Amino acid sequence: MTLNYDLYRMNQNFYGSTLTQEEIKLWIYSNIFITKIGTIKTFDTTSQKGIVIIKEFDNLEIETHNISNININPNEGELVLLLQSSINLFNENDNINFDKNHFYILSIINPKYLEMACDEIALKTTHKLKLKSNNQIDIHSDNNIDLIAKNKVLIKSNNKIDIRNDSQSLKNILIDITNAIANLRVTGQAVIDESSRAGIY
Repeated sequence: MTLNYDLYRMNQNFYGSTLTQEEIKLWIYSNIFITKIGTIKTFDTTSQKGIVIIKEFDNLEIETHNISNININPNEGELVLLLQSSINLFNENDNINFDKNHFYILSIINPKYLEMACDEIALKTTHKLKLKSNNQIDIHSDNNIDLIAKNKVLIKSNNKIDIRNDSQSLKNILIDITNAIANLRVTGQAVIDESSRAGIY
């Protein structure tokens, strides 16, 4: 007999027994995928490890590890969604799985801070992409930042926009260029007066 046939026969044997089916559902819930709510006590943003309090277990304090691909920076008292497992994901030599419980952070509930931990992020939209902050937006790159659009790139601020490289700001560069153009003199047959180039360099 095949596995599918065995499952079919098992289901037929349980057919009509609501209590048995509910017991199976509870067993699956209790042994395969269990989630708990925990409260952050301490958390290290570098290692993404911390201590979480589970009120359901009489305020039990447990060590935990964030396993999502989003780095988190929770404050004390914030709630997190935990995955309970008998498998130690961070120690392959720990193969005793029948009498241990490990808890891993899946996400923060109502997060205040998120950071993507990956090599590359691509944001694509067919219409509009909007980045909005009530305070400040910082975009930093050790290499290049490319803003490419078929139509328009709009950068708007109610206060100050500062674009600079390692040596000077874009504002100073534009001032130098403007001064150089203002002082540019053409004499004779469109010969540039070399002395007017001083403001360019």
